[in-house]
Amino acid sequence: TKQNYLMALSYLLRNVPKQVLIGDLPSLFPLLIHSLSLADSNLRASTIDTFYIISFDVPHIISEHISSLIPLLLSLAQMSDINTMIPGNHVTAPLGTNTPKWQFYLLHGPPLFAKFAMPLLVEKLASDSSNAKKDSMVALKACAPVYGLSAIVPHLENLWDYLKDEIINATNDSFELIALEAIQSIAETLSTDEIENLDHLQQFLKNVITECLENLKNSELKLAKPCGKILKYCAMTSDPACNIIISATLKNFIIQYRTSDLATRKKGILEILVEFIAAVRYLYGSIENAPNIKDQNFVMPLAPYKDDMLDVFSSALLGINEYNELRLCGLRGLHDMILLNNFLSDNEIGLILQYFNKIILDEQDQDIVSPALEYLGNIAHYKPKIVLDVTLPIFVSKLPNIGDVINKGSYTNYNKILDSISKISAEPILFEALVPEILAKLNNVLSPLSSTNCDYTEAILQALHTIFLKKLSLSHTDISRYVNIIIPHLLARCIEPTL
Repeated sequence: TKQNYLMALSYLLRNVPKQVLIGDLPSLFPLLIHSLSLADSNLRASTIDTFYIISFDVPHIISEHISSLIPLLLSLAQMSDINTMIPGNHVTAPLGTNTPKWQFYLLHGPPLFAKFAMPLLVEKLASDSSNAKKDSMVALKACAPVYGLSAIVPHLENLWDYLKDEIINATNDSFELIALEAIQSIAETLSTDEIENLDHLQQFLKNVITECLENLKNSELKLAKPCGKILKYCAMTSDPACNIIISATLKNFIIQYRTSDLATRKKGILEILVEFIAAVRYLYGSIENAPNIKDQNFVMPLAPYKDDMLDVFSSALLGINEYNELRLCGLRGLHDMILLNNFLSDNEIGLILQYFNKIILDEQDQDIVSPALEYLGNIAHYKPKIVLDVTLPIFVSKLPNIGDVINKGSYTNYNKILDSISKISAEPILFEALVPEILAKLNNVLSPLSSTNCDYTEAILQALHTIFLKKLSLSHTDISRYVNIIIPHLLARCIEPTL
């Protein structure tokens, strides 16, 4: 069959010495290109392998057909054999496992690919076909760092216009993410120039910043989310990019927040600030992970604005009369600032925890209490000493004595507090402080005996059980120690009344 003949041709070209076939290659190349458009997935995969192997031996022949070859490589992304992969241990697979062959060849073919590929990628971005746009964005994300500045810079204006429109007018999240990642890849490529010569990066970011700020003049900030994401993905690329974006925009956003009376606008601005924090966490590291830049001698771009950010996030959170979406932005912003690496002092974190304590203990709206407790539990994992000093003693002190429960009916009060304690006390330093306090409370609760005692006792034991399960999930090594303390104590208290 035709497919078998073409498969044989592909095998022949890969294995017969090129000097034997050099005279026939020009006439055979159109057949290979035709193979990429046929339905047989094995034939397509074999043909791509053949192209890769011979590309470096006869680049002058490849160049004659490259304008036909590249569109076919891009279109393979839509075909059923997109999962035809380069093996991770393949001698020509520096990208590792699970690299689609069409993408691998486009990336690691001869250097002349860049000259022909970029105009075609830009052309596909302008297409009316969603699949064509997606193919182009996926390829652009992968190819930009490989092709380099010289291939990207001539097309910067068009690339920005097309990718920006895909984000602002996104019809689904997957398209938006692919476009954002393509913009990030472009900014990363522009950041690879010498630090003294970042003209292309500065000009590109100037266009990005100018357009985003113009879009954010709308009173309700309808484009706040897409513009915030664009600025975030650009800021994530490098230390220079992050500094350029934050220094050009953050002060302006702080002023807009303080001068606005519209709650929805304030919320939109805080969402952008949260995106900036996410970019800084990604680039410079957080208490959760290491930074993504090698140079540790950096000054975090947010440092000059720390006090202002604390102020706007705190005012949003503590505004009891504000609507919850704005308060939640303030809550998240303060939590995310705590997670930044070496950013807030222990005293500043302690002040924020006091805000969280007050919300959890005093407010009834679960839409704000639940995330505050979740964030506090996360902070307790990374900053247990501060939680030990600022939060745990307050929570324990709020547990009522049995006399108060019997006389005043404070059932819901102790359940809420025990639930909060169970969510923040798993870390060894916190649990060590909690155990004697909780055992003392048990002693109080079990005297005198009544049905109320049983309910309160069960709630305390349930809280301990929850903490033990969490410690087990975290593979803590101090579990057996406390089992040996708590179980004998409980048995003694159970047996004592029968004597």
